[in-house]
Order: sequence, then structure tokens, then C-alpha cells
Amino acid sequence: MAQHDGLMNLPNRRMCLRLLETAVATIPATGRNLSVLFVDIDLFKTVDDSYGHDAGDIVLVELARRFSALAGAQCSVSRISGDEFVFLLDGMNV
Repeated sequence: MAQHDGLMNLPNRRMCLRLLETAVATIPATGRNLSVLFVDIDLFKTVDDSYGHDAGDIVLVELARRFSALAGAQCSVSRISGDEFVFLLDGMNV
């Protein structure tokens, strides 16, 4: 739980920062590219307010599943807060 989000089993903010630090530290030695994408789901609070937190959790779990499926092997997806996700794309040109 200290490094992963309990609802989605994705890395949390703490683990995301560790992954980012590691990736940045290896850039000089490997010469690889690193891209960071920040995704904030606009107006997500409306889902929670209109349909309840259980429905919001279902939506977030589905988003996490789809983000993870899109990510591939050279990308990690982290949930850093309620409706905010970070993609770390290691070695990819975006």
C-alpha cells in the first residue's frame, strides 16, 4: 500500500517519483529519451457528486485498466491523486 494505489494496483505518487528519479538518472548513461505525460480527468468531481463515489471508483478502475493496456512494456502508469495519472514513457519518441 505504501507504493501502490489500493483501488487500482497502480504505482502511487511516491512510487511514481521513484520511477521518475530512476529514469532521469539513467538518461546520461543510456542516452534514451524520457517522456512524461500528466493526465487530469476534467470535471471528474461531477461523476462523484452525481452518481456517488462507488460509481466514480468504477470509472477510475476502468480508466486505469485502459491506460495500462495502452501503456505497453516501456511505459508505466501511476495514479498520483484522485483523478490524476502520470505516464512515464522510457525510451520512446513522442
